[in-house]
Amino acid sequence: MQAQSFFHLHTTPIEDDIVIRSEKEYSLVNNMIAIAAVRAGCKILAYAIMSNHFHFILEGLREDCLAFFEDIKTQMMHYFMRHGRGMVIKRIQPGMTPIQTLKQLLNEIAYVIRNPFVVR
Repeated sequence: MQAQSFFHLHTTPIEDDIVIRSEKEYSLVNNMIAIAAVRAGCKILAYAIMSNHFHFILEGLREDCLAFFEDIKTQMMHYFMRHGRGMVIKRIQPGMTPIQTLKQLLNEIAYVIRNPFVVR
């Protein structure tokens, strides 16, 4: 059995498009995140939904954390395909940085929580 680990799962910003365009879409994606976390069995310590990318601080097995994001992406694909914007979701790719120390965990959480405020 593998030990649980911490990860910063992030996506590269899509520079030429906006993914989340309205409060309705923001709310829908929040619900998708909650559903995916339950299905994948990972814990969300912090997250930020930006208009063109995402950040998550997760606790769990690496493969569960990746499954979590793929679940969100699949749910978003279904929604956005129905609204003529499915291609933008295909362009979202996750990167995952392992978090090794408590100091790094705290710094990553602070970064994710501050990110939306700094950008705005």
